Amino acid sequence: MARQDAGYEQKRIAELLGLTAISLCNWENERAMPSGTNLIKLCVLYGRSPRELYPEYYQQIEGEIASLWQPDGACQYNPIPPQCL
Repeated sequence: MARQDAGYEQKRIAELLGLTAISLCNWENERAMPSGTNLIKLCVLYGRSPRELYPEYYQQIEGEIASLWQPDGACQYNPIPPQCL
């Protein structure tokens, strides 16, 4: 788990973000998602990208975007290169 790998206790991260430990637990278990701002904060705190923190959700979003960009085959979707994250 990214938080543990970064050496943080759940209670401390929750305090830093102004959350309850339950909210953070829900994010960690993907029962809920953090806001965009809190996702960025988690990425900075843990030294990880959104793709690393939420790989399944990230893949789902990539698929949704790909389907939006290719409705008639006129556009080709190119995922954002990892170095841009």
